[in-house]
Amino acid sequence: MKDLSPQEVLDTALRNAEALFGGVTLKYAVVIGVFVGTTLALAWIAWRLHYVKRSAPGPMNFLRFLFPRSVYLHRSTWVDIQLIVINQLFSPLTLSLTALGTGVIASATSEGLGRILPGHDPSFSWGLWSLLLFTLALALVSDLATYVVHRLYHTIPALWEIHKVHHSAEVMSPLTIFRIHPLYDLAARALKALLMGPLQGLVFFAWAGPVDAMTAFGANLVFAVFHMFGAGLRHSHVWLSYGPWLERVFISPAQHQIHHSVARKHWDKNFGQIFALWDWVFGSLYVPKGYEELKFGITGDPSVNFSGVAGGLVRPVVNGWLVATGRRRGARPTRAWRRRQERENAPPQSLPAEE
Repeated sequence: MKDLSPQEVLDTALRNAEALFGGVTLKYAVVIGVFVGTTLALAWIAWRLHYVKRSAPGPMNFLRFLFPRSVYLHRSTWVDIQLIVINQLFSPLTLSLTALGTGVIASATSEGLGRILPGHDPSFSWGLWSLLLFTLALALVSDLATYVVHRLYHTIPALWEIHKVHHSAEVMSPLTIFRIHPLYDLAARALKALLMGPLQGLVFFAWAGPVDAMTAFGANLVFAVFHMFGAGLRHSHVWLSYGPWLERVFISPAQHQIHHSVARKHWDKNFGQIFALWDWVFGSLYVPKGYEELKFGITGDPSVNFSGVAGGLVRPVVNGWLVATGRRRGARPTRAWRRRQERENAPPQSLPAEE
């Protein structure tokens, strides 16, 4: 058996983690073209299916539908932009720490197994299908971590105070994906490291040593495909459904928009990022039967002003601390809050089609 070099294991695990944590690496114009092109094509299909009957078809009407002033000039979008700037200060640090953590855990796992089973001699050689399986396994584990962290931040009142930053968006655009608190981002990536590290260490030891998962455009292949099929529309006003059968396998943009809905029947549904598997297993999957009118945001809660550094960075932590120490009653998920939310919730309005 070839001895596993700890540095080689660490470097490989780091690359695999960065391919998941870092998303798609937009290094070349062709990469930008591919993802923008697929997003525009899917938005056009959604427009023709659900919105074009409201106005005459044509390129200018499509552009007005795609970039409505009611969304991009909304005060909520301005908060998105402010939080993007704030998160850019923390994102490189959290990315580096969690990717490094994944590599260290993978290296420690493979070394530990080597000491426990010193005579292990792998006869396995990597081929196309085994590489695809490993790539898929990493994506599934990463998606499980996303699901667990996401659900915890909805379930535990003190954590909800932090995640509330994201759900307070009254309109959604592709910018809204960055409307998160740095602590949420760190928690999600840390759990991914804890789950992905042992998996990689076990694979590296059990078979042919360190191996790189399959990538495309600098991202894990599964995540690259995910970005090509509507990821940019998850946080938007554009309803794009995969249909009732495929939405039991993958989370569509429409399903994630449902997750942001204020309607009671949509609360605590569709926590997953890519796969519907975890929502199905844990009973939180919601598959729409057809097009649904949605209203976004949080109503009936005065503590949702997250504008600026103090609002977006400090206030959620203070509120979470007050809830955790019993000095403030959590706004969610108490039954009283849910009843008030339902009582004060206005009838859903139509998604903006155009200006």
